[in-house]
Amino acid sequence: MSEADDILIGESVFLESSEVGKVAPSRQSKTVGSAGRSMLSIALVGGVMAGVVAFLSVKFLMRYFEFGRLDPFGYYCAAMGAASLILLSLH
Repeated sequence: MSEADDILIGESVFLESSEVGKVAPSRQSKTVGSAGRSMLSIALVGGVMAGVVAFLSVKFLMRYFEFGRLDPFGYYCAAMGAASLILLSLH
């Protein structure tokens, strides 16, 4: 365990105490976005979605390793890349 982990564990125990619990909301304001949503929950949802998509794309790729052809996987990657580029450029 690193020193940073020790500090985080110590800080979480410190914030759980009843006296410091009154001060905790001011420290937590850094993790709340402008829309009032927790950045941690957004990061967790994004991480889970990335894991699911990675699992499905590797499963798709492994299916084509059995047949010896990789061009369908290349088309899939190109389509997903284009879709990501379009979605990201809209924002």
